[in-house]
Amino acid sequence: MTKQEEIMQGVKPILKELRNEAELLGRVNINPHLDKLLAYLHSQGVVIKIDRELPDDLMEGQASFDKQTYTVMLKQSGYEAVEPLRLKV
Repeated sequence: MTKQEEIMQGVKPILKELRNEAELLGRVNINPHLDKLLAYLHSQGVVIKIDRELPDDLMEGQASFDKQTYTVMLKQSGYEAVEPLRLKV
């Protein structure tokens, strides 16, 4: 099973719970379900890709490269800056 299929399988019960609540009550408070969904996705390693400058500590020991050249090299090798989907509370 691919990671995408695993995540889909994990999301299904949360969505079913949301649907059941809507059917029973005729309305639904979506916030608790969103919290569960974000917590689940976070537990599966889902992250947000961000576009930002390289941290200065990544340049340590790379004196022969300027920051722009090093950035290009890292991106070509697959480096991406990410942040967690869910902030630690």
